[in-house]
Amino acid sequence: MRKASIFIARIMACLMAGLVLLQTLVGGSSGDTARAQSIVATGQSFITPRLLPGKVMPEGGRLAGLRLSMEPGWKTYWRSPGETGIPPHFDWSGSVNVRDIVMHWPRPGMFESFGMWTAGYGDVVLFPLEVRPVDPSEPMVLALSADLGVCKDICVLENVQTALEIGTDDPAIGARQIRSAMRRVPVAATPDTVVVHACRFAGAGRDRQMVADLGFVEALSHPKVLIEHLDGAWIKYTKQSVLDGGMRVAVDFVLPEGQSWIDRSAFRMTVLADEGAYDIQGCKPG
Repeated sequence: MRKASIFIARIMACLMAGLVLLQTLVGGSSGDTARAQSIVATGQSFITPRLLPGKVMPEGGRLAGLRLSMEPGWKTYWRSPGETGIPPHFDWSGSVNVRDIVMHWPRPGMFESFGMWTAGYGDVVLFPLEVRPVDPSEPMVLALSADLGVCKDICVLENVQTALEIGTDDPAIGARQIRSAMRRVPVAATPDTVVVHACRFAGAGRDRQMVADLGFVEALSHPKVLIEHLDGAWIKYTKQSVLDGGMRVAVDFVLPEGQSWIDRSAFRMTVLADEGAYDIQGCKPG
């Protein structure tokens, strides 16, 4: 229930951002430009899902895959889309004989619109899925209902549904593609790659600010840092600047309703660079 309410809140925030942007553009921009941030219903589908059974894992589960194919020129969003993106919502509750599903996210691309950045995927994206059964001796049924923002000149909120029964002896269809997608998933940052030198907070009530200083053990080309909060805080605005041997990231965020304390462990930072992508869990004091 809480995830659903967070999803609805983010959608409303995106709608409000689009309205504000529309107001700033009225009178000085074309109609096509003004509607670029609007969420509309067209009756068409611009994204096609497909589930792949993948290979059998040692405990009887599967390293399966979810393939999303977009129409030419359209894109969808990463798990924490950025300043104006639409957060995706995946519902696997209709699955049968499935104990849990761990979804892995390949590194996203960055898209700029009206000076604001969003993280997402164009063309085709394949998400590896670690699927564990309740009973390894019985078939599993993966059933997905997903609410996804799909954008080009306009943004459409699509609900896509797909299902796949996976027998215990089914062939490893898609295993090679899934392995390739796993290699694109950001790896955990270590003291040999990226370190957090400082993480400071300010503000009061639900409106807070965070400044994080990151250090790169070896120089990274064109780094960009994505910030997310695993417990539902809304990341409003991010400013990044290059430091000697690293970066400074300043973030304005809003705590979830009814929460006044900051859970440092709930913050997650993903560093994207030409050399690789790194995942940082938590934001410890500097």
